[in-house]
Amino acid sequence: MTLELSHRKTIHFLVMFCLVGIVISFYGLFQTGFNAAYALGKLKTTHLEDVTGTYLNRNHLAAFLELTMGWGLGLSFYWMRRQKMKYFGMMIACFLILFFTLLMTHSRMGIFSFALAFLIFCPFYQSISKKERGFFIAIMLIVSLVIMGGGYQVLQMRFMQHDMYLATTDGGRLIVWADTLRMIQDYWLTGVGLGGFQWVFPGYQSPMLIRLWEHAHNDYLELTVELGAMGVGVLVLAFLSLWQHLLSGYVKFRGRKRAPLIWGGLVSVTSFLIHALTDFNFAIPANRYLFIFSLAVILNLVWQCQIIEKRKPLIKLI
Repeated sequence: MTLELSHRKTIHFLVMFCLVGIVISFYGLFQTGFNAAYALGKLKTTHLEDVTGTYLNRNHLAAFLELTMGWGLGLSFYWMRRQKMKYFGMMIACFLILFFTLLMTHSRMGIFSFALAFLIFCPFYQSISKKERGFFIAIMLIVSLVIMGGGYQVLQMRFMQHDMYLATTDGGRLIVWADTLRMIQDYWLTGVGLGGFQWVFPGYQSPMLIRLWEHAHNDYLELTVELGAMGVGVLVLAFLSLWQHLLSGYVKFRGRKRAPLIWGGLVSVTSFLIHALTDFNFAIPANRYLFIFSLAVILNLVWQCQIIEKRKPLIKLI
């Protein structure tokens, strides 16, 4: 269905996606500002001082924001190329709100993932005017100032925590990963089945871990345990083929007016994939579906550019 969307409807969907991110951001900021211990009526037992929005976990909101922020940037520069500065200004404002909310989640990997994905794709971005290059640099400076201003001290505390408490609970990921690797050795071919991690892992969990871990906090390890080498091999080959098509399509068409949308989508999904190294966002239905939706939209945009290219020079490339 997503692949059949017209370009106009694709833009409408992406704008709605970003607006939903703004609504959830304001809800989360309001929730934290008034010390509300509930998320949509459900009691929060953890992350009480962090912005979680409609989620119960700060990292899950951070992953959602990563997806929306990339598309927000893509829409911003898309409208700049089309000389619609009013819409450009609105999307930049939306991006800053989303970015500030990401900081307030205090999700270390969320912040790091988006920053790294943004830096990875900066060299791929091809501007078409001095004005566009100037705004691109301005956004990077604004992002840096926001990091250095609001939330810097809190983030510094979060990144520097390394005491024994964290070593056995929140920071126990290294122990969980080691235990998960032992599981993979026993079920390397066929896996334990999708959703089976939480039922098999207690037999491998180290006594150093205080609570029961239902996820590996690494989507790639968890998928390997559940699907085995056969299932993961098929997924990896299919995804690499898709990724090569998307990236080569962007490189080919990055001079087009629609190219910033593809660029923003690539930043979004790359950030999500990096974040998956330390969390389990693929196990959260909303985030998983939005990730797949983002991939489909990028593919749709690449196909739209290919169709326009085939019509050249009958119509002007847009």
